[in-house]
Amino acid sequence: MAAFWAALAFTFTPEDMSSLFPPYLSNPGVIKGLLFRNLRWWSKHHESIFNSDGTLSIGYVYPNMYFTENYNSPGPPYWGMKAFLVLALPAHQPFWTSEELPHPFSVASTPLPVVYPIKHPLHIMVRAKYHTYLLSTGQACHYPLKATQAKYGKFSYSATFGFCVPTGGFMLDQHALDGIIGFSDDGGEVWRSRRIVDNPRIEMMGEGTWPVLAGAWDVFGDGEVKCETWLVPPPPTAAGMETGKEHWYVRVHRVSIAPGCRHLRDGKLLSAEASWAVYGQGSDARILTLTSASAASSEDSSESQSLPDVTSGAAYAVSVGGAVGLFPTSMGKRAAEVLAVDANASLIWPRTVLPTLRGGLGEGERWFVTGVFGRRVVRGWKREWDAVGEGWEGMVPAELRRRIVVG
Repeated sequence: MAAFWAALAFTFTPEDMSSLFPPYLSNPGVIKGLLFRNLRWWSKHHESIFNSDGTLSIGYVYPNMYFTENYNSPGPPYWGMKAFLVLALPAHQPFWTSEELPHPFSVASTPLPVVYPIKHPLHIMVRAKYHTYLLSTGQACHYPLKATQAKYGKFSYSATFGFCVPTGGFMLDQHALDGIIGFSDDGGEVWRSRRIVDNPRIEMMGEGTWPVLAGAWDVFGDGEVKCETWLVPPPPTAAGMETGKEHWYVRVHRVSIAPGCRHLRDGKLLSAEASWAVYGQGSDARILTLTSASAASSEDSSESQSLPDVTSGAAYAVSVGGAVGLFPTSMGKRAAEVLAVDANASLIWPRTVLPTLRGGLGEGERWFVTGVFGRRVVRGWKREWDAVGEGWEGMVPAELRRRIVVG
């Protein structure tokens, strides 16, 4: 993705850029910073992005064939070499002589908004202090792409935690339902998650200042189980950002199961939803388990930890990769757990753990409201996690709260 900035510097003179682009894209120092910071990030992963023979691997941060497509070969990773187009520029060009500058909006008097709806792709961008991610609905690929429901259908995609794809079709550990809700009608062996969304839309709430993503899906394609979901970003006001909840977003689900539904097993349909997955190894390189976890009450500890808060029905995981979790309301009691996801499911880390809530549903309509937490900086995470105890009133717009049926 950084090749865009290299191509910009290579293709246009400063005079061209000043007439064609806004000021922040006309400054060679800004473009230099955008490109170089990206290259520095990749340089930190130099031990994992190459094969043993020194060639770039197929994958992302580490060799991973689960993310490949039919069109992949050993050649496509070398498209990344376009990022080095600037090496063709003479030494006297402004790109080389200019001072490297920070992101223009990080020092601007009017920074980018924390919450920003993008109309046409039906996304909402969220730029909290320690986490940038997007909420998504209505995306789908027009051909049978491998793991298409994971690559396009999830509720959220994170710049810090990436996302997971299924590694197999057996149990939750392999389905890796990060960032999504799933349903199983066979006792928990095979799980179905969202792919095609009906009536995707952005609803403007909070007197037109609070964008909320909405959409529904027919879970089994036969009309017997339907799930409508609203994705609520943090409150888009300065006051809302002072509540200690800027690294939370909220999912509101309305699940409807028809009378006599054939997908019920012993009167129940299983459901499960999860937060983002996070790096799942401790300082001894072993996979994190609940029994080996450190005391998670030490909010500023840099030790890898994983511990579900089962007393409140919530689940969270904390490691050197960041802090993630889910916090449910009192509606719809579900079991909290932290799954050890199957190896190589994640775009970012070979081993991850995944805070998850799961339960059973009978006929009729049921509402779920779930807070989803994520921040890349561990220091101070516990204070923000505990802030949800103050109540959910300020995290869901009044227009949506009035629709929710408790029970």
